[in-house]
Amino acid sequence: TGQAVSIRRETGAIAGAVEAPFSCMEQVEEMLRVGHDRKRFAATEMNERSSRSHTALVIHVLQKLNGEKLQKLSELGPSSLCGALRNGATGGGGDRMLRSQLHLVDLAGSERVKKSKVEGIRLREAVGINSSLMVLGKVISGLVEGKSHVPYYESKLTTLLKAAFGGNSRTTVVINCRADAEHGDETLQSMRFGERCAMISNSMRVAASSFSTALEAVNKALSTVQGQLSSLEARNKQHLPSYKALLHSFQQLDRKRRELLEINAGQVATSLEDAVAMKMSGNQADEEMEP
Repeated sequence: TGQAVSIRRETGAIAGAVEAPFSCMEQVEEMLRVGHDRKRFAATEMNERSSRSHTALVIHVLQKLNGEKLQKLSELGPSSLCGALRNGATGGGGDRMLRSQLHLVDLAGSERVKKSKVEGIRLREAVGINSSLMVLGKVISGLVEGKSHVPYYESKLTTLLKAAFGGNSRTTVVINCRADAEHGDETLQSMRFGERCAMISNSMRVAASSFSTALEAVNKALSTVQGQLSSLEARNKQHLPSYKALLHSFQQLDRKRRELLEINAGQVATSLEDAVAMKMSGNQADEEMEP
């Protein structure tokens, strides 16, 4: 709309933004083009075409899932099935409606006022951009370090993106950097920001539909955490709170994996005992029937 928007804390819904239905990708691309045309740019000492705000395109997808599709969804992982069962409403014929969201966000770059030399309204824009990015950094640090309070609601940006961190979501962060030596400090800070983002681990909240699915999910999570630990160890970062938090997560996942294997082994043993008992009972019945 080109006007100020607000974000509802309870749902993360955007009030004051344009909402439009679509049935094909061409309509989505057109909406993206319209939004891009409304973005504000200005020339600074650092960038001839500097974005003066963050940009977000939120796509709401509604899918009807029958029993077969739900089974296929469960095979993709526990988080996928969780979204269907938690957010879906039963439709006609026992089908379920799966509601999903896709956030496409273009973050404006952090700006050093001494370098950009902005004044007036451009200075106020820079302060707003830097403030929201600072809160985003605090949110990511809070998640990585496992803090009990994460300041999602300190900015509109982090309120909007709350659902994208942790839980049943998948998030990809692309860091754009310049190779010029004069921007080395900004590039280093951007890379460190990306490194912290990569340390966020999503949590599994729903039991898988089978032993193999559950074990696969745990093994995948273990592999991810192990890679993050190895990355920190290679740079002698074992003293960081994030390393300790990751190590704790690894130990919990490893314990969960052992529990799954023990439960499965117990079930297999019980099944074998039942089979042997049935076989023996069958043999006894055969003997009693002999003339």
